[in-house]
Amino acid sequence: MDIETVKAAMETQGSSEWHFYRSYVGTALWSSTWTDYETAARESGWKTADLTPEMWVNDSLVAENGQAESFVGYACDLCEKYGIHVDDVPLDREHDESDLSDELRAAMKADCAAFYAANSELIHSDGAPLANDMDGPISKRESAMAGHDFWLTRCGHGAGFWDGDWPDDIGETLTQACKAFGNVDLYVSDQGEICS
Repeated sequence: MDIETVKAAMETQGSSEWHFYRSYVGTALWSSTWTDYETAARESGWKTADLTPEMWVNDSLVAENGQAESFVGYACDLCEKYGIHVDDVPLDREHDESDLSDELRAAMKADCAAFYAANSELIHSDGAPLANDMDGPISKRESAMAGHDFWLTRCGHGAGFWDGDWPDDIGETLTQACKAFGNVDLYVSDQGEICS
């Protein structure tokens, strides 16, 4: 199976390739966190209205050191300065696939297509685990489980292809295949897009 065929199939809702990609993205958003400094700063009593017009330069804030920084960066500094505790929150609490930047969406689809094309026989082999959070044909449930494990394994989340759900030899081969893709760190941009 070639990469372009897989990419095209990912656009077909309900296909095995679509389930692989959707599970990959869902796991990425569920397992990645961000620190909402802006909300924490606002909830502590700090308001955007407290900022004087002189503090703005080309849509950035000028911090106390005179350097321009983003609004979120400034809120982060305020939280640190005043000892405001900020918890990390899972990205999927307030975001979904529609919030992915165009660049991240393209990169995710390219990585998923490359991995699936190279490993589809293993993903759909005897003994492959099935996603248990959905119903449907075995091939789609295998794909969803593999998409989930692809994200977890490539990003070193402490679970994935190697954790015992997959037959040992297949899990090891898929784990090694993930290494070529490397880690991905997600963050929320000042524009509210999820980027890497």
